[in-house]
Amino acid sequence: MSDEESEELLDFGTISWDDASENNPSQSSEFRLYYSENMAMSEANEGDLLVIALRPDKSVMIIIAKSGSTSENQLLLLFGTAETTFIINTNLASKSVNFSTRFILRGLGVNV
Repeated sequence: MSDEESEELLDFGTISWDDASENNPSQSSEFRLYYSENMAMSEANEGDLLVIALRPDKSVMIIIAKSGSTSENQLLLLFGTAETTFIINTNLASKSVNFSTRFILRGLGVNV
């Protein structure tokens, strides 16, 4: 996602998450995300924000926001972090959907 609606892309694909060092107990975990080729992923650049969200139906939504965009700032605010590092937040299901949250999600194309 960028700040221009005309630049929003919606695409579908498959992903898998793998620990490349799973069979080597002397090596620390090395997680890798594998994904099928699609337009949305081909438009992503180094430094863009990647949000991976597990939906209630167990499907996965991946949102990519251009670095420095309003969309990136809104996602960081929504998920409760100002840092763009690797974060796991499992407590979002209990987060109440107030006006601000609903506004951000709708702006990102997520129906709530």
